[in-house]
Amino acid sequence: MKVFKRSIFWIFVVFSCFRNTESPLFAQGNNKFLELKLKHGIIKIEAVNENVVHITFSKKPGYSSSGIGVLKPVHKTAALIKKSRNFNALETSKLVCEVSKKSNKLSIKDTSGRYLYLETAVPGGLRDSVIRRKTTNGILWGNLLDSVSRGSGTCMTFWLEVSDTLDFYVITGKNADEVVAGYRQLTGQVPMLPRWAYGYWLSREKYKASPEISDLTREYRLRKIPADTTERDLWQPVTNATELNRIYDNQRKTAGARRLMILTRSARPGQQRTGAITCGGDSASDFTALKNQVAAGIDFSMSGNPYWSTDIGGFLPDGHNSEYPLGINDLAWRELYLRWFQFGTFCPVFRFHYTGMPCELWNFGEKGSPMYESLLQWDQLRYTLLPYTYSLAWKMHSGGYTLMRGLTMDFPKDKNVYNLRDQFMFGPAFLVKPVTKHQYYKVRPDTLHEQEAIRFTYDSIDFYLPAGSAWFDFFSGRRFEGNQTISTLSPLEIIPVFIRAGSVIPYGPLIKNATEKPAGPVQLRIYPGTDADFVLYEDENDGYNYEKGAYSVIPIHWSDKDTSVTIGKRQGKFPGMPERRTFKVVLISGNIPEGFMTASFTEKDIKYSGEAITIKIK
Repeated sequence: MKVFKRSIFWIFVVFSCFRNTESPLFAQGNNKFLELKLKHGIIKIEAVNENVVHITFSKKPGYSSSGIGVLKPVHKTAALIKKSRNFNALETSKLVCEVSKKSNKLSIKDTSGRYLYLETAVPGGLRDSVIRRKTTNGILWGNLLDSVSRGSGTCMTFWLEVSDTLDFYVITGKNADEVVAGYRQLTGQVPMLPRWAYGYWLSREKYKASPEISDLTREYRLRKIPADTTERDLWQPVTNATELNRIYDNQRKTAGARRLMILTRSARPGQQRTGAITCGGDSASDFTALKNQVAAGIDFSMSGNPYWSTDIGGFLPDGHNSEYPLGINDLAWRELYLRWFQFGTFCPVFRFHYTGMPCELWNFGEKGSPMYESLLQWDQLRYTLLPYTYSLAWKMHSGGYTLMRGLTMDFPKDKNVYNLRDQFMFGPAFLVKPVTKHQYYKVRPDTLHEQEAIRFTYDSIDFYLPAGSAWFDFFSGRRFEGNQTISTLSPLEIIPVFIRAGSVIPYGPLIKNATEKPAGPVQLRIYPGTDADFVLYEDENDGYNYEKGAYSVIPIHWSDKDTSVTIGKRQGKFPGMPERRTFKVVLISGNIPEGFMTASFTEKDIKYSGEAITIKIK
């Protein structure tokens, strides 16, 4: 199978070359499908919707697709069946699927005639299925039998040792988010996690007893360190996806007013519909592991499963053959932990998980010490960003969005981002590059004094700013044009973070937990350069009433030409909704240093009671 690269379309191919015992995915009805008897078997093509087609090829008659076991039933889209001298075709409003009468090859085009998908061999020739690698695509392989994938040059070949059926979906879209939305339409939408799940998670492999958890929570509250969740491993094995869905469905019936989540190391098609959070596993504690975790998190999030977490600092920091035998007393390991913590701040789920030595913030120094204060500031940033993060969680649930984004998702025309494995977008505004190497301390020094002696005053890192946008340095406010690599300072307390010009970012007040101060003021930081929009989402913070419409959305628009902010009419309501609130509008420029805390200069205060209001900034 050969897929042609087109800038307007993305391709997501879902293979399912096995039968299961679930009920059929698609009921037979009045929906039309194209079924042809070819030389080597029978091909069947049916439209799932305008952008998605389901294709099967079987060497045996009577094959009835059950699809991947976790696929949810959807209503098929009616399609036109057309026949001509050279082709038999199925056509939707956006796709044309043709089978050549001469070669039996399958092709899929958009309605303008541009190829999206083209087989290089007879359908069902399982030894010669090829996908052109340069095309943006994802492959979810559902075959339970032995299979092999090989990459060579610009092609990829999939080979099945034993199978007499090919069963897959082609999901297309104008951008990556449309493709992910199509995938989730098939496999299940993403539920909202409770608001506290987007805060800071404290996790050990084992806690000694419940009083230890209570003491830990009390210490965080006394120190005013934001945190929401204390979690420990339960070690409940799940053998397959169907069992995972059953656990979720059964638990949800008894969850009452609490939203249910599943934390797991595995990932399967449709897992996202259970609110599953996949952690990066018990990773090693070194910079190589951190670098790999950054790439893994980006790739995993783009697969259609949006909730991913990393074990901050690594699972076994001072274990056997560790690079840091001094453990938390090793300044080189503290440097690693801080860099990992900074990366975790911009992960979909912000969580540390370890065994052995304690990793709570106060173990890195007392209040006022540089390491303690730096960790605290990143934690506080995560909490002030909750209005931004929680609103994007709604967008993931309702619109197929992805929070942790590979740069090809937002900048598909910029070839320079294609192989960047260490930068990503956190939502539409934040461009992040974690530091993934030692810059201050050596590994395995003879003495701690030697560690102190080699510290650098400053260090820097190369950072690529994608084309098609201007960018603001998050910490200085300086503006840079895109399509260039710059050298930016990366002292131990920060990592490079840039904000896309044309962004509206809502910030909440400093809080100790995710649901504190629900009616607190929201600061709107405006990054000028183009018009910008953001939709602020709010609900009860937990429970499933949002599925019944108990939530509100507030559209916010920045007009760059008029230098004005419009806070639109609030839509919807929910129990406990603040009827009135204050928005503080800050227009960012190079003259306003910012960063962790709210900017010191507020341009305008807006008193908002639910009706649309427009304020000119200058």
